[in-house]
Amino acid sequence: MDKTNKNPNVPNLRFEGFENDWRIHKLGDITKSCGGGTPS
Repeated sequence: MDKTNKNPNVPNLRFEGFENDWRIHKLGDITKSCGGGTPS
C-alpha cells in the first residue's frame, strides 16, 4: 500500500481488481426513488 498517493480520485487502499479512477455519480442518477406508505 502506497501512503504517498497524490491522486485524489484513487484511495490509498484498493481492493484487488479495482485499478481505475473513481467516478462521481449523484445518487439520483443511479437509483430510482419512490414514495411509500407506512409499512405494515
